Amino acid sequence: MASEERIRPLEGRLGARILVVDNRPDMLELVGDYLSILGLTAVTAANGLDALARVREGVELALIDIRMPEMDGIALLRAIRQHARNLPVLLMTGHPLPEEYAEAERLWVSGLLRKPFGLGELRSAIAAILPPKADEEDRKP
Repeated sequence: MASEERIRPLEGRLGARILVVDNRPDMLELVGDYLSILGLTAVTAANGLDALARVREGVELALIDIRMPEMDGIALLRAIRQHARNLPVLLMTGHPLPEEYAEAERLWVSGLLRKPFGLGELRSAIAAILPPKADEEDRKP
């Protein structure tokens, strides 16, 4: 496995706005740093209401923690589907429960990242669900 220092930016997706939702400031910072290394733009929210506002402003992917106070990740996913039906969403959790994931699948979740995850895992997950931008893809020889 490649060391995290050798992981390269996600070509074809540079600058993509990725929403990161977690009530823990340390996770927002860590995932934001990971996204920066990948050449992506982190848009952060510490709760569900802030996250919905960011979705309305426009993002290309959402990374959402399942366990948060007030509005958990599943409730947020449900609300996002009312405004952005096709937005790719990756859920993050340290302790996935089968019933949570079953509900998330019903709401068209794109995937699940188990905490703690590394930069390589995040890169692979994003590359698998976020298509390259057409203008960058067209410039390839």
